[in-house]
Amino acid sequence: MDDLDEEFWTHGIFNQHVTRYIVPKSKNALDGWLAPSDPRSKLLLYMNVRGRTLVILLCGLNKQTRSASEKGAVTHQNIKAASPLAQIKAGGYETLTSIVHSRADDLIPWQQCARTYEALRAPKVEVELRIFIKGARHLFDIQPQGKGYAFLAKYVGMKWT
Repeated sequence: MDDLDEEFWTHGIFNQHVTRYIVPKSKNALDGWLAPSDPRSKLLLYMNVRGRTLVILLCGLNKQTRSASEKGAVTHQNIKAASPLAQIKAGGYETLTSIVHSRADDLIPWQQCARTYEALRAPKVEVELRIFIKGARHLFDIQPQGKGYAFLAKYVGMKWT
């Protein structure tokens, strides 16, 4: 076990679920969401640096044993079950959807959103796609603003300006 592993298990895993999180401004986060000194960021960095993303997403982690249940975890069937696009193509998704994305996203290619949009249109799910040409990078939408929210607000009886 090296320093990255020890730091991850000691400070990157919480004993309770984290359901909403924004990196504190004092951490000077890259793009407002990733800072090496931030515990949540350490989890993301560990997943990417160690190539552990699928295992952790599919199996979770156990802080007491410092392990993921890995044996047989990453199978085609498990990946398909966790894939939103696979679920859409299988007809298991009917919820109205607003997709907002930036061409400048440095983590997720905008083409992935376009594929999802097209897949949603096939079974006639009500869907809206907005791809911004300039400016915003990944997680630009952590503040509730913009036209994408207006699309959603009309379905919950709110007026959005």
